[in-house]
Amino acid sequence: YALAKARGALASRSGARLVATVNALAVMEAEKNDKYANALDGSFLTLADGAGLVWALKLLGTPVQERVTGIDYMTGLARMAAAEGWPVYLLGSKPLIVEKAAFELQRRFPDLTVAGFRDGYFDEGDVSVIDEIRESGAKILFVAMGIPKQEIWVTENAERLGDLLAVGVGGAFDVVSGTLKRAPELLQKIGLEWFYRLLQEPWRWKRDLDLFVFVIKVLLTKTGLYRSRARRTV
Repeated sequence: YALAKARGALASRSGARLVATVNALAVMEAEKNDKYANALDGSFLTLADGAGLVWALKLLGTPVQERVTGIDYMTGLARMAAAEGWPVYLLGSKPLIVEKAAFELQRRFPDLTVAGFRDGYFDEGDVSVIDEIRESGAKILFVAMGIPKQEIWVTENAERLGDLLAVGVGGAFDVVSGTLKRAPELLQKIGLEWFYRLLQEPWRWKRDLDLFVFVIKVLLTKTGLYRSRARRTV
């Protein structure tokens, strides 16, 4: 379904369209960050990336069709882009990581055209980045600058980016490049992928505490004792 939506978007010329991958931490961020919430509201497609969010939506009576992680969607789009001849551009992460990710995608999909790549260390007002992306002819832009920055940046520059699909992929470049290992399939299936990443990046523990707050808020919402400030997040 998500890939079919992307194909439909790329068949039309309607400017840059944002695809946001959202998990429980993203919902927590949207509650306190109006710019981010507005970016999600205006996105072309918002995907549930995370077992916690899928659980919450099911509990609240709005189940999603499927869980789609940023890295799985990125890989699926790259495969489709290789088959269709759509150039892709990688933006974000550290210089060596984004370079490795670009070369790894080309290794996996020999027919894929990587129109360019650039790290995420640039001034937000640097229009040369936007010019480079637009002039590259890319049809798909993978943005790995983390939430909420990547969604806000795409939204604020959508008109200047040209006709493309801009996909926020978070830390996907880290995994594709081999910098981080993805969780074993069993942990993915039981919803503990976040815990496996925490073991590799212990500094994330403070941020991951919000996961417990998220669970409490979902349960309170179910009982009618709490109403989320976040708007359309899925």
